[in-house]
Amino acid sequence: MDKSKVSSIPEIQANHMEAQIVHEAAIGRINNEQLLKLETFGLSEEEAEDVIVNAFLS
Repeated sequence: MDKSKVSSIPEIQANHMEAQIVHEAAIGRINNEQLLKLETFGLSEEEAEDVIVNAFLS
């Protein structure tokens, strides 16, 4: 435990010049299957996007 380190700041550190890494909080496209599922419940594409984004942020 004397060499342990804890950090709550979202950060990635790579010690190799050719490393290719992506943080889990990276922004990506909304899943089309999720959009389609919500649209089958009667939501418009915009409403479905709002539901997905709001759920992600809460």
